[in-house]
Amino acid sequence: QYNCDDKSGSKCAPYAVYKVKKGKKYRFPYYAFSIDGHKMKIIEVEGTLIKPVEVNQIGLHIAQRYSVIVEANQDGGNFWMRANMSESCIANNNQTINSGSLLKHDIRGILSYEGSDDKDPNSQAFPDEVTPCRNLDSNKLKPLADTPCPDKTDSLSLNVTFGRNAQTNVSEARINNSSYSPTYSNPTLLDIIEKHIDAKTLPKSQNAAEYDKD
Repeated sequence: QYNCDDKSGSKCAPYAVYKVKKGKKYRFPYYAFSIDGHKMKIIEVEGTLIKPVEVNQIGLHIAQRYSVIVEANQDGGNFWMRANMSESCIANNNQTINSGSLLKHDIRGILSYEGSDDKDPNSQAFPDEVTPCRNLDSNKLKPLADTPCPDKTDSLSLNVTFGRNAQTNVSEARINNSSYSPTYSNPTLLDIIEKHIDAKTLPKSQNAAEYDKD
């Protein structure tokens, strides 16, 4: 969402409104989320059901997905739904996509109880319990049903790191200190199969790792 009020001639879209009924429970799959006056129970993380964990809000990062249960336990009214982005986690300079943008970090929707008016909420956010740029404490997340891992047959170690490229100022994920550079016209696996290429001859940017399962 960007700040449409700052751009001449642009039109602002209304807030998304989610109607709820008192006494009902609703499941929301979200990235970063909170609802004023409503606690949430996390029930699923990346497709795995977990023992419910009650939180006021969740701070998540790229590609993380949680599902929560929200109980409509208020007498009525409208409440802000918040999906705020931490400005301290987003680079904003003349070398990034956010440079000079009208990106709005305070993203909102409305949780509206049946029978409530269509006025904007005047609800207040929970005190900030989320540490900027940090994940939810994974020690709080326990699987609903324990599934023992099978015994390993072999092991392969890959060093995965994240860092900023000093030349481009772009954040990169790296495997064995190399950021993957795909060749869209010639996929690596297709080249290996069709051209019988030895993985040892591939450039470092392909991050090839030979592994003989036998």
